Amino acid sequence: MNCLTCESPLTGRKRKYCQVECRPSYIKPVGGSRSHCRHCKIAIGNKITAGAPKIYCSRKCSQKFRAKKPKEKLPNYCHHCKVLYFTAITASRFCSSDCRAKDDIKQKSEKWRVAFDIAHPDGNKTVTCKLCEEPLTFNARKSKMRLYHPHCSIEAQRARYRIKTVKRQSKKIIPTRVAADGIVRMYGSVCHICTNPIDLDLARNSRYGLTVDHVIPISKGGTDTIDNMKPAHWICNILKSDKMPEVINA
Repeated sequence: MNCLTCESPLTGRKRKYCQVECRPSYIKPVGGSRSHCRHCKIAIGNKITAGAPKIYCSRKCSQKFRAKKPKEKLPNYCHHCKVLYFTAITASRFCSSDCRAKDDIKQKSEKWRVAFDIAHPDGNKTVTCKLCEEPLTFNARKSKMRLYHPHCSIEAQRARYRIKTVKRQSKKIIPTRVAADGIVRMYGSVCHICTNPIDLDLARNSRYGLTVDHVIPISKGGTDTIDNMKPAHWICNILKSDKMPEVINA
């Protein structure tokens, strides 16, 4: 194999040029001087131009040489925890990544607090209740974010539990977000199966407690909508099972 520049024969493996002067990156000195790379000690040429002369033959040599050079560590105080630490980075502000993360959270919380004070000078925040869809006002400075009224919170929890029950019965049905309390407000507290009143003070899992029954069972093509749901005793709902209304009335 020959040199790619002067076509002289080469000795050794993986060589493309016979000498340094044949390399394209070599700058032939014109009225200047020749120096050597600080890292690999290869001769490099410098032209008489503005700026400091070259001291490295490539960027890789520059990075390797600077990585080996020991850096002097100077004392500094952490911007977050105020602890004294030593670092070689002049722009360093934190002693660890944990202090940096905590300081970022502190800065964001302060910005949020300033923006909140501008938007809500009295500290009160008004949102819409996710259950009754009525305005809900609370003091955001003294309490956390609220999604429901105090009287709607338990009903919303019961609605979530009922959604889980319907999903266990059939995965093809999209449950309606409504609890037994909403069914009672619409149809009253009378069992639609035995037509006897329901004691609302009893536990929901007691024998004559309040449950929600699908008039047309889901297994028979019924839907999980308010039109197909009515209050019933727990025992009446169990005995009805998946029977159609015509069979019960007969």
